[in-house]
Amino acid sequence: MKPEYLVLFKLSAAFLALFAIAEFMLHVFRLKAEYTRKIVHIGTGILTLLFPLYLDFVWQVVVICGAFFVLLVLSRRFRLLQSINGIERKSEGSLLYPVIVILVFFFYKYQEGRTTIFNNHLYFYLPMLLLAICDPVAALTGSGMQNKKNLPAGKTWYGTAAFFVTAAIVSSALLVVYNISSVSATFVFTAASTIAVATALAEKWSKGGWDNFTIPLVAMLCLIFLENLVL
Repeated sequence: MKPEYLVLFKLSAAFLALFAIAEFMLHVFRLKAEYTRKIVHIGTGILTLLFPLYLDFVWQVVVICGAFFVLLVLSRRFRLLQSINGIERKSEGSLLYPVIVILVFFFYKYQEGRTTIFNNHLYFYLPMLLLAICDPVAALTGSGMQNKKNLPAGKTWYGTAAFFVTAAIVSSALLVVYNISSVSATFVFTAASTIAVATALAEKWSKGGWDNFTIPLVAMLCLIFLENLVL
């Protein structure tokens, strides 16, 4: 088997193992679907971080994400993968996840051929980590405060605040680690704050699981805007 196909097989097996673990936790340990869905959300985000390290071509990401998109569509049609689909609210987030991964990887590969102020890995890792880490933090914080204070259903400003703080930390860390042009600390602080505010608002105002798409998209737009201020 050619190396480029072998790595696709290994990554696909890892994603399937993640789904299997979530199903096991749902059916054996009776963990709620909202929590198993978050586990898959975080785990998927972590696994996608391997893409820049092991995948060289956009077509590879299209193949693996396209296959899982089809799997998720079929699972909804035939009521499978209840660890992902067994939530009461209507959400398109699981279907949007593979789509945005393709777009972010394309953005990352596009940045490879351009003069930038950051290591090109930033353009993949920042959008994906904001989605993988900050979105679940916001959801868990918001639901926790709803239960504590008997707040109405829906997103809360508590969750938005948690997203902002987490996004500011993640953005600051990545902007420092992948800074190859010695931009100032002031720029890093301003950039991290801008990204955190913009993506937190995107998470707050996106309904029906569309935050899985808008958070990385807004992060990419922020990077383009901030980079144009410097170059």
